[in-house]
Amino acid sequence: MNILKKLLIGLAVIALLLFIVSFFLPSSLKVTRSVKTDAPVSAAFNQVNNLENWQNWSAWAKMSGMEMTYGEKKAGVDAYYNWTSPQGDGKLTIRESTPGKLIKNELDFGERGIGYGTWNFEPDGDGTKMTWTFDTEIGNNPIKKLQGLLMDRILGKSMDEGLEELKSASEKINKIKEVKVPGVEYALTHKATCNMKDISQQLGASYGQIMSVMMADSAEKTTMPFCIYHNWDEAAGTVDLEAGIAINKPVESQGEVTSSSFEPTNTVAAYYHGDYSGLGAAHEAIDTYVTMNNKKVNGPPWEHYMTDPGAEPDTSKWLTVVYYPID
Repeated sequence: MNILKKLLIGLAVIALLLFIVSFFLPSSLKVTRSVKTDAPVSAAFNQVNNLENWQNWSAWAKMSGMEMTYGEKKAGVDAYYNWTSPQGDGKLTIRESTPGKLIKNELDFGERGIGYGTWNFEPDGDGTKMTWTFDTEIGNNPIKKLQGLLMDRILGKSMDEGLEELKSASEKINKIKEVKVPGVEYALTHKATCNMKDISQQLGASYGQIMSVMMADSAEKTTMPFCIYHNWDEAAGTVDLEAGIAINKPVESQGEVTSSSFEPTNTVAAYYHGDYSGLGAAHEAIDTYVTMNNKKVNGPPWEHYMTDPGAEPDTSKWLTVVYYPID
């Protein structure tokens, strides 16, 4: 009986001490993690600024049972997604977005309160230092204050995992720079309009027609194929494109295949490694670079497919250079 009594008294003393200690603990929670990536600032920034990209790296987005529903706007200020999961539901909204520098988002956990995420992006040599901070008010409840002591380790682990995945996703674009692209004296091109989801099939058909004309005239390619994207109609879901191949001699236009040439052009170029489904990130990164550096785009962008998929089965080694012409 004395042992039980002493045990109960001991537990009561511990509880009292914890209660007293809680008065000296902060009523807010702040967890910060950082990572260095070799990706340029604009590439890292857009992995966070476009909420659809979060599925590439967020530990929470990859949780079992997690479902995310996006608003009409998916990037920048006021972009949001709602989530449902076995752990609870909520909403994340971007409240502030400064290209290449800062992103702030609000996380609404419903009855569980509001949290805030802050992202800072700083040039670090040829790469970027990314710092992610989460903070929230936990109030004066002693139990919640004591739980807050554990959150740095628990929440920080998921943030560390997410940052490592974010690093890998960002580094698919290993550089963005201004490049003067040489002119092309001889080329054959084929224009078409297709559904956005059918771009790969259309390019295959267009290059097939171009190659037929090349073979008939014994022309040889001097570079890998390219494609100019003249117009994207988001409402209709269609794109006007012009597939092309530079060749070693003049060849007359035949049918839908046109003899073309191109002048030297000043551009911003992004070097993307990976399968073609991720190329949107390269376009977004250039858009941020243009905004950050006060550049003016003066024509349609094009993609230059530097790797032959038939010769290289590893999609992580495919290199595509995306160009935007500038003044």
